Amino acid sequence: MSQDPTKAAKFSGGEERLAYRPTEAASVLGLGRNRIFELLRSGELRSVKYGRTRLIPRTAIEEFLSGGPQAS
Repeated sequence: MSQDPTKAAKFSGGEERLAYRPTEAASVLGLGRNRIFELLRSGELRSVKYGRTRLIPRTAIEEFLSGGPQAS
């Protein structure tokens, strides 16, 4: 069963999420999980780590989509 990416992007109250786990970001972007990890390794997609959890800020996804700041 496939999840609607627009539903994954919102809290149950309708507010937009601030960050996504890599698998959630893959769903939102329509990419595979492995491709998300490649983008994280290359620095093309920013993330933060909290304990053992890696989170991708919504702003990082927006920057990626707009071709914004990228690592040199």
